[in-house]
Amino acid sequence: MANKFTDSFSTLRNQTASQCKLFILTITLLTCADGRPTLDGILLDVDTKAALQLAEAMDPTANPCEDFFQYACGGWIKDNPIPTSESGWSQFDITNKKLLHVLEGILQEPISETDPIPMRFAREMFADCILDCILVTAAIETIGLKPLTDYLSLFGGWPMTLDHWDESTFDWKKASASAFTTFNLPLLVDFYNDLDSNNTQHTAIYVDQESLSLPRSILVDLNDSPVIATAYIELTRRLFS
Repeated sequence: MANKFTDSFSTLRNQTASQCKLFILTITLLTCADGRPTLDGILLDVDTKAALQLAEAMDPTANPCEDFFQYACGGWIKDNPIPTSESGWSQFDITNKKLLHVLEGILQEPISETDPIPMRFAREMFADCILDCILVTAAIETIGLKPLTDYLSLFGGWPMTLDHWDESTFDWKKASASAFTTFNLPLLVDFYNDLDSNNTQHTAIYVDQESLSLPRSILVDLNDSPVIATAYIELTRRLFS
């Protein structure tokens, strides 16, 4: 009885898979005609682009009964690896990236007298921002790191900016506090005010660790980057020991 049920289920699964493939193939052939889906010369109201995207996101080599997630999303995961600069990646991230690209193109178009006032103001502000970025970058390239090294020298300097650094003269507590109060820049410790998690009728001051800016790919598996991992662990140990 069990074998008969298993055979029937296997046959049904194969038939369903074949029907899905036939459907996808049909949609593909309909789309290839002239870019618009037709059947016997009749225009069909079908969003073939979305259907094809769903089909491409699947992994037909996976067994849906064993790993349905891989079967449904394996193709998308393969074609869209997480960028090294990101901790995650999804359709929302891709859409947002495309949207920003489109908006940038709109704002970079020449200003026209026929533009609505909000559009004209937006393009003028965007052009000013681009000019400011160019000027600031040029100024930074001219003066170099001297303002930064002069500031850090007030606290004993920073090892990455000195050839000979005396650890005993560096006060990381004063450096962190000064950077936060002067530039609102958290270095090793971050402070912020938010709703009290135990009583949302009140607010609380939170003290939290700040990121040392290592990529997620390194923090997830330190064994993949042993040199960086060793330096990171040693720095953390020395700072907080």
